[in-house]
Amino acid sequence: AFACRHPDVRRDRVARLVLVATAAHGLAGGGRDRFWRIVLWRGWLNRLMTRPRLGRAFVRGTFGRAPRRAHVEATRALFVGTPPGVRRDCALALGAMDLRDGLRAVDVPTVVLLGTRDQLIVNALTRAIVDHLAGARLHELAGAGHMLPLERPDEVVAAIV
Repeated sequence: AFACRHPDVRRDRVARLVLVATAAHGLAGGGRDRFWRIVLWRGWLNRLMTRPRLGRAFVRGTFGRAPRRAHVEATRALFVGTPPGVRRDCALALGAMDLRDGLRAVDVPTVVLLGTRDQLIVNALTRAIVDHLAGARLHELAGAGHMLPLERPDEVVAAIV
């Protein structure tokens, strides 16, 4: 979003972009809106998530195959540490986001990373970034979920380098 909305800063200060497990549009609609509205920003969810076993089971779906327990626990703790109102505002902003037109003007080399088992961002939405961003390269991490920096840190670092 920053690269799209601030072309002057982008030209002066951005040499490359790495977009990790993200989308530029399409995050509203369907069951996702209902899930965000009913579940993600409710205080009662935080109370349930403070129970480590239950909380880990809830966030487990954000990972691909065989995540480390410590990574799942860290994700649970981050979720609980994020106030419900912040989660609500984030979900509303993401649901309204459509950066496709702005991406067409971004002219820096870009790598787009996606986990093939990402359950939060539909793979087709991540792939669509490449369709709107000239010269972008897509790198798919087979079997990985949404939490790529935790699941595949070496591959994320290699993409950045």
